Amino acid sequence: MRRKASGRPAPDGRAGARRESRPDLRSALPLLLIPAALGAWIHRGAAGAFFSPDDLLYLERAHGFLPFPAVPWRLLSGRLYYLAAFPLFGAQPAGYHAVNLALHALNTWLVGIWALRRGASRPAAFLAAALFGTTSLAMTAIWQVVGVGELAAAGLTLIALLLFASSATLPRRLGIAAHAGALLCKESVGLAPLTALLPSGTGRPGRAPWGPVATALVLSLAMWAFALSAPVRSVSLQGEAYAMGWGPHLVSNLLTYAFWSADLFGPAPAGAAVPWPAGAVGVAVLCCLALYAWRSSSGAARGGLALWILALAPVLPLKHHVYEHYLYLPFAGWAIAASCLVTDAILWIGGRLKGRGGAARPRPERLVAGATWIAVLAVVLLHGLAAERAIASRSTLRVAGSSLLADPMLRKMQIAANVRHDLAAALGPGADRVLILTPPASVRFFSVEANRQVDEAAAQGAPRYDLLAAVLDDGRALRALLPRLRYARLGQHLTSADTNCVLATHYPDGRLLVFGRGPAAHVALAEVWAQSGYLQDARVHLEEARSLYPGAPELAEAARRLAGAPAAEDRR
Repeated sequence: MRRKASGRPAPDGRAGARRESRPDLRSALPLLLIPAALGAWIHRGAAGAFFSPDDLLYLERAHGFLPFPAVPWRLLSGRLYYLAAFPLFGAQPAGYHAVNLALHALNTWLVGIWALRRGASRPAAFLAAALFGTTSLAMTAIWQVVGVGELAAAGLTLIALLLFASSATLPRRLGIAAHAGALLCKESVGLAPLTALLPSGTGRPGRAPWGPVATALVLSLAMWAFALSAPVRSVSLQGEAYAMGWGPHLVSNLLTYAFWSADLFGPAPAGAAVPWPAGAVGVAVLCCLALYAWRSSSGAARGGLALWILALAPVLPLKHHVYEHYLYLPFAGWAIAASCLVTDAILWIGGRLKGRGGAARPRPERLVAGATWIAVLAVVLLHGLAAERAIASRSTLRVAGSSLLADPMLRKMQIAANVRHDLAAALGPGADRVLILTPPASVRFFSVEANRQVDEAAAQGAPRYDLLAAVLDDGRALRALLPRLRYARLGQHLTSADTNCVLATHYPDGRLLVFGRGPAAHVALAEVWAQSGYLQDARVHLEEARSLYPGAPELAEAARRLAGAPAAEDRR
């Protein structure tokens, strides 16, 4: 027999929550456009961003200067997208960034819809979408063209979870297709379908989608086996960025991602693992969210936490790197769980106050609902202001004693933009060959750990790279930036192939000093080097130029002039 209802009132604050647990989804959809627009506004700076080194690599492939990998790894985001977008946008970054901003706005909207579908109240769904849309953690995913893989994979995963929640067969099959598309954008979303097996808080009857989820997991396992196979690893997953293993770094990575997720109002992450005490704070917040989700039986909070863990788990074994863009989809789950906790806490406090006020107070439920929305909007405002400040700081903070931006991603974009600007302004008609030379004695490496430029000797034993060469793919990316170039090279010495090149040298921030073509350009370059303190390098360069242009009188005259210059001028 069915148990008879006791007739006792629900605990304070719970009645309103239950009434909001079955919202009219259609009427709530326009409301969620507000956080979507806020997300696009907070990240509006992406519209003016340039290309990152990874972006330039894909542009080289789209141009045909480099082949696409022979394996269909990340087929949608790494190949088909560029083949479709390149004829539209070419070598101009604005169009690609507009696509990323639109995808982020769409994903923000989907986060709110999925929260509602799992039983979150309207204020909680609105807050979840706003936290996700305006987080500065999304900056590296949105501001780089290659972030389209992260954005598309997240969107398709959220669509798949929404379709899995249907009780009809066709939507669930479409959910499998959406998950397959997500895997072809970013394979790290492989465990996310398991979230669909958790019961939602809407009270709707229906069987858990065991069959579709099992099919989706089979696809995930097949994708992972393919991605980890020797042919794929040799062309796409090579290098220390993809080195994986089991060890203490698993805990360190978890602490880092937990702290980044919990630090809603702090500055943007520095891109390195956080100290253990700070990570412990993130884990403490994670434990509080888990306890709340378990005690409250909130389907939205449970689903959000599950998504955070399942979407993050595949990247935890990476040994050497933690990146904010790995949190793009997981943070959607964290935002939902945190929003449910905040709004339920407000409802609980409002219920307590309602009980103390007695029956004489007019319409107490409406007062509680109004207070809830005011509190939600206050949190959204504070979070948005914190994100605005963090993004502005990343966009303006410089490396000490340098014009280089301190943020690694923006610094590389700055260098590429400066090189393209100066070359485009200096290249004359018919100039299709470029050579950018650096005096060997002036070579500086960039220290990954210290985030600053260092001498080669000072960088020994620490992770480092030649900044300009890394940004421009040893010069090959110049052809992606300026497609009319037939030949482009970075170097320290001349070769026999460098005849009739437009000659330039560069500053640390990528700004170029362009000298033109022919023997006179080499004389001008050598004089600049000598005046800058690189006399020996200038002498060597002139000797190399004389072999490239035999019989040029200006080269011989310059060589005689520098031969008599005092050695004290040489920085060596």
